[in-house]
Amino acid sequence: MKRPEEKGTDVALATHLLVDAFDNQAETYAIITNDSDLVPPIRLLAERGHNLALVSVVGEKYNKAFDTIGIKTIRQIREGTLAASQLPERITDQEGRVIRKPPNWP
Repeated sequence: MKRPEEKGTDVALATHLLVDAFDNQAETYAIITNDSDLVPPIRLLAERGHNLALVSVVGEKYNKAFDTIGIKTIRQIREGTLAASQLPERITDQEGRVIRKPPNWP
C-alpha cells in the first residue's frame, strides 16, 4: 500500500509564516491546514498579538488542537466553493503537453 510522505511542507509553511509575521508583511495571516504540527508556530504568533485565521476544508471536523492557541477566526470553506475552485481534470500547457489530475485525487 502506498502511503503519502511528508516532504517538509509543514516546516516550510511554518518557517514562511514566522518570517512573514516577524517582518509584519500582513495584518492577518490565514492558514489553510488541519495539521496540528503547525500549532506551536501559530501559538507563538498569537501570543505576540498577530491576527490569525484558520481556514478549514474539513468543516466542523477541523483539528480541535487549534481551539486553545489564540486564533481569533476559524472559517470553513464550503464543499461547493472548494469544488468550484479545483482545476479541471486535464490541462494543456503552452507547449501542448497535457497535465492530468491523478485518478486517486478527489
